[in-house]
Amino acid sequence: MKKTIFTFAFASTALLTFSQTDTSQKKSEMSKKMPPMSMLPKNPGEVKMIFELPKVCDYKVFDEKGTLIDQKKGEFIDYTSYKKGTYFVKYENKTETFKHD
Repeated sequence: MKKTIFTFAFASTALLTFSQTDTSQKKSEMSKKMPPMSMLPKNPGEVKMIFELPKVCDYKVFDEKGTLIDQKKGEFIDYTSYKKGTYFVKYENKTETFKHD
């Protein structure tokens, strides 16, 4: 399942505390729902908009007009700096869509 993740600086303490007190089985279930800890913002008040891929792979991001916006290798796409609109991510012969509002 692909998901768009919004991370906020004020949530980092609660997320870290919760994951540290959880059992290993519950932790693995919760880790699917929680944003990756490495992607939490470094500056208070900073918001990152992240699209998560299933694993590290080569990807291309296109806008609504079919213009190539980004092309890299990774597991996360930070689309914070993208203009508002609909985007298409192509990776491993698959295409996913996400909106930046």
